[in-house]
Amino acid sequence: MANTKSAKKELRASAKKNEVNSMRKGRIRTFVKKVETAIKDSNRNSALEAFKALEPELMRGVTKKVFKLNTAARKLGRLATSIKKIDETKAKKVEAKKTTKKVATKKKTTAKKAAKK
Repeated sequence: MANTKSAKKELRASAKKNEVNSMRKGRIRTFVKKVETAIKDSNRNSALEAFKALEPELMRGVTKKVFKLNTAARKLGRLATSIKKIDETKAKKVEAKKTTKKVATKKKTTAKKAAKK
């Protein structure tokens, strides 16, 4: 336990700061979870909206010294790349559907030609 008056005051202040900082961390974690769930659902629009809400919240945590700048940048970078992957996988799925349709129509036309002969 603290002996001096100033040390006791510092203990009270640090307890208050700890409570505020833990609330801030929890708030940031919920923003991150919103982005991650949108990514899991492959919903690009909601992921981008959640990401745009997360970014200033994370940077506010950096200015309040809850997170270090590199930690925030790393989290944002990883989430941004996973959002980009949503676009790539959707584009691949659409492209695959188009190629299967082309192959199916080619098979039908060749079958019709063979039937005519």
